[in-house]
Amino acid sequence: MNKHLLTGNLTRDPEFKVTTSGKSRCAFTVASQRPFKNSEGRYDADFISCVAWGKTAEFIRSYFKKGQSIEAEGWVKVEKFVDTDGNTRWSTVTVVTHAMFNGRKSDSDGKPTKTGDSLSMPDYSDIPSMELDEDDLPF
Repeated sequence: MNKHLLTGNLTRDPEFKVTTSGKSRCAFTVASQRPFKNSEGRYDADFISCVAWGKTAEFIRSYFKKGQSIEAEGWVKVEKFVDTDGNTRWSTVTVVTHAMFNGRKSDSDGKPTKTGDSLSMPDYSDIPSMELDEDDLPF
């Protein structure tokens, strides 16, 4: 299965275009921090090229800009091509099929609001826990 889940910050404003056939296309790069420190004690980041089409492209163009955090889901596309010098090259891009906000709401300038609500999972801490006996399980 070719599935890519990605969380990070946009390194530049998304580039939005409409193809000659009328399809919306949005290209952007996400800086995604690695989950471990390097030998110098710092976290490295990978810069992942992404492209989105249709409604997803329009959503990203409308609501995201440089520096904002994004969660994206899609698949990895690898293409082989020959450059102008005749050399064989490879290109890797994540084709984003779903995108969502990650982190805090932003004001009109794209800066996080001081009182913005988190857009993560709701707090269910007030729901009482239900303890089960192993004999209650159906398997």
